[in-house]
Amino acid sequence: MIAVSTLEKISCYSYRNLQRVFKSVYGETMGAYQTRLKVENAYKRMIFSSASISDIALEVGFSDLQALRKAFTKRYGFSPSHARKEKPALLQSDLPDFSLAPPLVPTMVALPFFDIYYQSIKTDYDNFEIDQLWDRLMTYDFSHFDMQYYGVINDEPLITDSIHCRYDAGITQADQKGQLPKKTIAGGRYAQFVHQGDYNKIDLSYDAIFGHWLLQTPLDVSEKPILEHYVKFDEHTPHKEEYVTHIYVPLL
Repeated sequence: MIAVSTLEKISCYSYRNLQRVFKSVYGETMGAYQTRLKVENAYKRMIFSSASISDIALEVGFSDLQALRKAFTKRYGFSPSHARKEKPALLQSDLPDFSLAPPLVPTMVALPFFDIYYQSIKTDYDNFEIDQLWDRLMTYDFSHFDMQYYGVINDEPLITDSIHCRYDAGITQADQKGQLPKKTIAGGRYAQFVHQGDYNKIDLSYDAIFGHWLLQTPLDVSEKPILEHYVKFDEHTPHKEEYVTHIYVPLL
């Protein structure tokens, strides 16, 4: 946790004024924002991993299980133990029956740490605003021919309200270092899935991953962001059915 004095020094604002600025941008106080992210990360860990709820409480920053239980129940209206028990119902809600479908077999890969220059938006992930975000990003004059294009899915829409879901449109090796913020993408183990075709149908791939593969795999999934690597898109082909997107699901 960052100390108040450190925040004041970095921002050159008093804590009171910093709170006002933060709330005007994010719609909630810094304390509420921090607590919400801790609770949502705990919920992700309950769904995506086999770690005990007590361990998860400490890992995401709560002092003990009771503190997590209190904040979690206030946020969702039910207990952490109920959330874990209802994991299949949550992941398979309104989804087709995948029991007879061919099993998804991802490729296990190790990604290095790498930087992207990016712009962000808070929006429902199934939203034209993401296309507009990419259009704005591409107005910059990029000169590299070997750039890679990534979407960073920071939140789980089953857990996070759509108004708080964060998406980053990012490009590697950008020249606009003074104009675009930079962030480091965490390296490590990922399960790589391949989506073939139109982006408008990518939710079908996510349905299969989270409504079927996640319930079958013995692997623990991390709460880190999911990555979309846009390998083949409109710059490569006019045919949307030929688009290729690699979906990277982070693993513990």
